Amino acid sequence: MTNLQIILLILVAVLFIGISIYSVIRFDKLISLEYETNREAWIADGKPMGSFWWAPEESSYQNAIAGQHFKLKVIFKTPDWINQNEVAKGYLRQLRIAALIWSIAGFSFFLLFAFQ
Repeated sequence: MTNLQIILLILVAVLFIGISIYSVIRFDKLISLEYETNREAWIADGKPMGSFWWAPEESSYQNAIAGQHFKLKVIFKTPDWINQNEVAKGYLRQLRIAALIWSIAGFSFFLLFAFQ
């Protein structure tokens, strides 16, 4: 492995970790906002919990699964309650950008090692 590849590997790893942390925080903010402003939608989504945020009355395995399902759902389709909330729109936009960057970083990592 050349010095350039090592440097690229470190840069991609740092980007990967940073974006992962950022997206977890954005997602937790989005779920928290849904809980606070639109409880009916939160219940309909299965009472999802995030990595660092969960409702005081809910913290089960089912809530964790609901959180993962909700994350995949909002990446590809915007729920109605988000369209009515400017703060939620911002969180979702940031989450989607982070997911895109994370995917690009992961693909770059793959390419770095696939074509040696």
